[in-house]
Amino acid sequence: MAEKKQKKEITLTRQQVLEAHEAERMKLAAIDQRAREVEVLLMQAENAQLAINALKNEKESQALIPLGAGAYVECTTKNVQVKRMIGTNVIVNTTLEEIQKNLEANKKLFQEELTRVQAEHNKTVQNLREIEQILQAAERAQHATAQKK
Repeated sequence: MAEKKQKKEITLTRQQVLEAHEAERMKLAAIDQRAREVEVLLMQAENAQLAINALKNEKESQALIPLGAGAYVECTTKNVQVKRMIGTNVIVNTTLEEIQKNLEANKKLFQEELTRVQAEHNKTVQNLREIEQILQAAERAQHATAQKK
């Protein structure tokens, strides 16, 4: 025989519900920030792929190389040697093909992370809506009680 599941009832104060609502709002802000960060990483990987494709197709080209902090070097590229960072201050020689494979793998990871973050965003928005419905129901009940008096 299957046993019936007993529903548990939990009583929360209005303050506890408001605190839960605020916690979910803060969580949503953090999730949205993470989504923006992942979107930037994805865009950087796509831009790097475009640049690599341009290098592959031309023997010599003009380039604007970012140095950081808003500083750039304009130069002509020829006989390009490709390097990539594999850790903090560890740079190794590689090929354009290896960089492309690495960027493609990174893009896949970023897309997966973005999908996960978006699902978490949707769940948190749903939680917020449910908390807001609870608050509205409590307010209506309190208003109805006050009118009876």
